[in-house]
Amino acid sequence: MALRLGSEIIVAFAIVQLSFSAMAGDRVPPKLSYHFGEQKYLLRNAKIDEVPEEDWKTHIMGEGTTYDLPNVRRGLYVGTDLTTISHYTPNCGTGKTPWVKAIHLKEECRDPKVVGDISNLSSDKRFKEWFDKQFNKEELAKLILNSPVLQRASDCEKVLGSYDQFVDSAFEYSGRPRIRYHKWHKIQGANEHTEVHEYVIDEWIKFNGFRVMLNDNAHEKPSQQWYIRDRSCIEKIDGTPEEVLRMVADRSDFFFSFRQVRDGAREKIVDDYDSTATIFLRALSEAESLDPKLLKSIRDAVKNESTRMPAEWRPAFLQILSAVSKCGKKKNYRSALEPAIQSYENLCMYFDFNEAADRVEKACK
Repeated sequence: MALRLGSEIIVAFAIVQLSFSAMAGDRVPPKLSYHFGEQKYLLRNAKIDEVPEEDWKTHIMGEGTTYDLPNVRRGLYVGTDLTTISHYTPNCGTGKTPWVKAIHLKEECRDPKVVGDISNLSSDKRFKEWFDKQFNKEELAKLILNSPVLQRASDCEKVLGSYDQFVDSAFEYSGRPRIRYHKWHKIQGANEHTEVHEYVIDEWIKFNGFRVMLNDNAHEKPSQQWYIRDRSCIEKIDGTPEEVLRMVADRSDFFFSFRQVRDGAREKIVDDYDSTATIFLRALSEAESLDPKLLKSIRDAVKNESTRMPAEWRPAFLQILSAVSKCGKKKNYRSALEPAIQSYENLCMYFDFNEAADRVEKACK
């Protein structure tokens, strides 16, 4: 009987342990994730396998962030679902060339101890203990003297006077924090102390040494989106034209990035998968060398029905790839692809891939 009870206890413990591991696993960033942005920066990152320190300080963690993020939201945003995160490519007509890079994360930054999640912070006992120590009356007076954010806030003592007061002010009923995504973003339930909420939570993140954060603000698939706050977490970056072409071959969802754009010719809004298609065509055009095996892998991916590509695209893309493979070292196809690339990047207009395919075929004869 005792042996049986012992076995049951061991089994129960194993189940609990597995459940905890699964929960922790949900909050551990993957080894490989992706980031969309402007080509001139991403290509430079890929060539040196890192984000330059000055770029990181200014554009990732400093005041020069693309989306004007408050401190608590700053970091390099990455994700595993290309369908979702590719919407962060630069808008057409801005003069910015869209691109993608793959981030390889160091194992030390996938340790749950350095991965933060503030989506349910109000129920975290450790946060309460830290808050009570950090914002007692004596410490609060010192903090106000040294913090421009707290000095700007009116009656911040009303919010920071006790943990309960802070929770009532800083968190929604669901437990999510009332903090902005962009500085100009108006959030539901926001009040004059929003900056104070952000200050406190940012201090909590720093206190814990969180190097990677779960993107709790993501509207789609938040468990697959993260932001990296520590530059040293990046082990390697892929993003050269040849490496982007490898992504096309390996990712069945590469072309499943649509946005609504204005079709100038037909004067209406259409759903178009132009962002990643443009990235693919530019990578094909700018690659220094094209490995025949890689081109075959891309053709196989395009033929595969599991690749989430509009059916009407397949013949044109197969024609382009076939022609390019025959071009060899001539590289005549580059100028033939340019009109298709530029029509989206500069004019925000729908372009005909069949026409692009015919141009490439003629150039490679």
